[in-house]
Amino acid sequence: MPQVKSGPSVGGRRSDVSATSVARTLRSRILAGDWQPGSQIPTWTDLETDLNVARTTLAKAVRQLKRDGFVYSASTRGTFVSEYPPHLYRYALAFRGEPNSPAWLRFWWALANEATAWSQNNTQHLVPFYGVGGSDNTESHQRLMAQVEADRFAGVIFVGYPPEISDQLLHHPWLAKVAIGDSPRTGGLARLYPDRGSFIRRSLEYMRQRQCKRVAVVTGGNPEFAAYDAAIPEYGMSTKSYFRVAATLHDPTSAKHIVQLLMDRPEADRPDALIITDDNLVESALAGVMASGVQMPGQLQVLAHCNWPAEVGSQLPIKRLGFDASELLRRAIALVEAVRNGRRAPQRTPVAAVFDDEVSSAARPSSPAGVI
Repeated sequence: MPQVKSGPSVGGRRSDVSATSVARTLRSRILAGDWQPGSQIPTWTDLETDLNVARTTLAKAVRQLKRDGFVYSASTRGTFVSEYPPHLYRYALAFRGEPNSPAWLRFWWALANEATAWSQNNTQHLVPFYGVGGSDNTESHQRLMAQVEADRFAGVIFVGYPPEISDQLLHHPWLAKVAIGDSPRTGGLARLYPDRGSFIRRSLEYMRQRQCKRVAVVTGGNPEFAAYDAAIPEYGMSTKSYFRVAATLHDPTSAKHIVQLLMDRPEADRPDALIITDDNLVESALAGVMASGVQMPGQLQVLAHCNWPAEVGSQLPIKRLGFDASELLRRAIALVEAVRNGRRAPQRTPVAAVFDDEVSSAARPSSPAGVI
């Protein structure tokens, strides 16, 4: 960032500059690497002379830098650059929606929770911002942009389609940006995404190993029936047109009634494998299984999608397969760092589906993370 110079003294008097301008000048030296993390900055007397400002103005500027996490005072030893300054260790996680809104997905819930846990256990901090999309004039968006302009982020991670979250952030000239989500509408950003193909392959392999023959699929907003129809025969199993259970994510209760009707059929005419491809539908689909009275796992094997650590509880014996939010965030941060340091970053990075015993993140409560 360009350095802001103070004006010259007039007749020996200090120049009339604001504390914000002085803070920007000091911050630019930290950003440029003139003062390294952990190093002591010049004494206030030296800074007064160097910047030609009054002590009161300098004090206000330093307080601002302390508040923003760039410096700290160590008793009488002086003022030091933070060991983990925000422009190197802090990342914004931008969500379009609000927790518990009708459009909020469990996948976002898992990422938000894991971001909070990540910040508690790592030197890097992930700061969720909710309700950023829809308008650049929202309070959340303005708060985020103010912190971006104050150089308080190493980069931003979009959760979803960047243009729908913030067109202003998407086209910000110097901010490092990546996206979580597989959409061509990312403005050329590097992006990583849950690999649905790996979910399909691993779910069918699981059912084949349990000698299942007839596969039903419960899916939601982005139906994957065609992909399953093509893959199921390759694994030595079959499906039927009425084994396709489509439910809307905004009203997942429909899955309960369809699954119950499906499982009420005669044994030879109903599936012995049920794959639920969206964790927003797991609770409702399992309610349909319970209502049918079908015995598990003797008459039916169920594999349910999951986004850890926001797994859906179940009294039934099910197998979980899905995506680890901790791994997604770890890779997203690595992508931000690659972009920020001018290294070549892959445009698309798939993250494979994993079973519950392969998850790296510790189990944590699945309640929403606090709004920053």
